[in-house]
Parts: sequence; structure tokens; C-alpha cells
Amino acid sequence: MPRDHVLVKLDVTNAFNGIHAEDMLHFACNRILELYVFCKSAYGQASILHFGGYTVLSQEGAQQGDLLGPLLFCNTIHSMLA
Repeated sequence: MPRDHVLVKLDVTNAFNGIHAEDMLHFACNRILELYVFCKSAYGQASILHFGGYTVLSQEGAQQGDLLGPLLFCNTIHSMLA
């Protein structure tokens, strides 16, 4: 590796849940406009989750099983790494 390069290893355990949906939408609108409308329909408002008698609003991170989750996560953190 050249002397002026740096190797960084990030521990992103459970990282998909660590970003806010509003941030994912903001960066999708700025960088992948073709997918923005689709992403807005999936993440534009909180998902309502039911567990027994409890109701939880899901407003953080990509939804489990969303095939665009890795793309949306990487697109959101890209500005921090560049």
C-alpha cells in the first residue's frame, strides 16, 4: 500500500439501526434521486410495530429484509468517510 494511504476498519455492529430514516431520505434525495420516491414510500413515516399489547414506532435505520438497506446505509455514511 502506498505511504500516503490509510487503511480503516470500522466496527459497524448493528449499524443499520444507528442511522435515522430522515438522514437516509436526505442523502437518497441528494445522491440517488431515481430511488428517492421509492425510499420515501418506505421510510417517509414511522412504521408501526406491534408486540403483544405494545406498539412501537420504528424510526431508525433500514428495515429488516430491505434489499436496499446496505445501499441506503452506505449512501448515508459516505459523506463521513469521504
